[in-house]
Formats: sequence, C-alpha cells, structure tokens
Amino acid sequence: MTTIAFKSKKKSFKAIVPNLICLFFALIMLIFSNDMKSGVLYGINLSVNTIVPTLFPFFILSDLWSSQLSINKNSVIGSLFQRMFGINGIASSAFLCGTVCGFPLGAKSAVDYYNAGVINKKELERLCALSSNPSCAFVISGIGAGMYGDAKLGIILYFCVIFSSIFVGLITKDKGYKILETREISRQSFNLVDSIKNAGISSIAVSSYIIFFSALISLWRSLCQNEYLNLLFSSFAEVSSACCIIKDWQTTPTSFSLALTAFALGFSGLSVHLQAFSFLPSFVSKKKFILLKSMVGLLSFILSFSIFSSIK
Repeated sequence: MTTIAFKSKKKSFKAIVPNLICLFFALIMLIFSNDMKSGVLYGINLSVNTIVPTLFPFFILSDLWSSQLSINKNSVIGSLFQRMFGINGIASSAFLCGTVCGFPLGAKSAVDYYNAGVINKKELERLCALSSNPSCAFVISGIGAGMYGDAKLGIILYFCVIFSSIFVGLITKDKGYKILETREISRQSFNLVDSIKNAGISSIAVSSYIIFFSALISLWRSLCQNEYLNLLFSSFAEVSSACCIIKDWQTTPTSFSLALTAFALGFSGLSVHLQAFSFLPSFVSKKKFILLKSMVGLLSFILSFSIFSSIK
C-alpha cells in the first residue's frame, strides 16, 4: 500500500468515527429511553421547584448590581482585594457578584472587566474561577433549608465554600503582577423590564444545563451499578443533582455526606463550568479554571468535614 493510499484510508476512517460515536449514543439512548426520560423529568422537577425560584430574583439583582455598584481600586475593599489576590481592585465587584448572586454571574462579570481593559489575561483566568461560586440563596435556602431542612447547615456549607475560594485566591497570587492603567467604565442604567426578560432567559439556560446533566447522570447510573462511582460521577457532572443524590445516600455518616455536598458546591460541576466557558474568550485556559475549582472543592470538603465532625 502506498503512503498516499494509507493516508487516504486513515482520513476516511477519521471521518467515519464521529458518525459511529453518534450511532452508538443513539442506540444507548434508545435502549435506556425510560432512564433518560426519568432523568429529564427529575431535572425539570429540580429546576422548577428548587433552582429557578431560588435564583430568579438574584438574576434581576445582578443587573442592578452591575449597573450601580462601582468599587474604586483605592477604596478599602478595592485595595484589600488587590493585595490579597493580586487582581485589580476595581474588579473586586465581580468576586462579590459571584459570592452573593452566584454562578455564572461572577464569571460573566469578570469577562466584562477584561473586555473593559481593567484586568489582563492572567487575572481573568483566576478571577473567573474564584468568582464562580454558588449563591448564598442557592446554598442556604436551596440546599440547607430546602434539601436538609436546616438553614444553619446551609450557612456553614456556604462559608466553607467562600472561605476555600478566598484561600485558593491567596495561595495562587502572582507576586509579580502589574495592575493595568484603567479608564472609567461606562455603565448602562438599570432597566427593570429588560432585567426581568434577561432573568427569564438565564433561568431557562441554567435549567437546560441541569436537565441535560440530570439525563446524563441517569443514563450513567443505568450503565454503572457501582454506588461510589455513581456518586463520584454525579459530583463532577452537575452540582444540583449531585447534592440531591448525596443527601439521599443513606450509607454514610451525616458529616461525610455534608462534606461531599461541600465538595460538589466548591467544585460546582461541569454543568456550571460550561456555563462559565460560554462567556470566556477562546484563549483563556479551561484547564486552569477546572484546576482552581478542584482546589476549592477539595478544601471545602476538608474544612466542612472538620466542622461537621466536631458538631455532630
């Protein structure tokens, strides 16, 4: 066989592979159609009854936040943020937005500051990951009060995740950073009608990710009967579904289940990562984002396990 013929066959094979993969997954979905259906229904139920009621008001708040909040890098908050994280203090509002309003709003706000010339590429990579946190409403109301029936547990989980994110920001600080000279950022006035519309669109988008990954998790659980692998896959795939599965896992101590919940919240899941990636420029390292979120997840697990073990 000549070199040209071999390359031609190799190219033809590569062209067929995507079609074979699509055919394989189509057959899997047909075989396990009932499991896929139950996963989709589970995701819809989770979105409608827990996630959207919790997040919708905060989507509106985020528009008000971005239009009204302005932090000077020489202010107390701005200068403290700049010294702690090595990121321009003006962009500290992105971290605050992600901390209060939750993902993916923090990552979106970080990208807005990059586009405005406030932060550079390295700062953007770190700020996106550090700002992509669960909202206080999601953790305290949705997870703590909604799933576990105790808002106090949600408060502890929330502060474990936020402290872990701050700690990761401290240890990954670039000591040789240089703050960019920035100009005034133009801000649009708050428009309630547009904010309500945007909140609806954002709620649908978030629900779509939750439904897709709920179906994927359901399919995985049909193919894999190992309880530990199922839990691990869920924790890495979608945070809301993972928290529900962990909560219903009866074979572990409560302190360990809550620590696993803290890991899922800190890591945030591939569903949230994809939402953040949709805002990020193509040149931003996705691997670094996932690495930083993994560090936050592991630290959240260790910290929360220590706390819950001592109080349970």
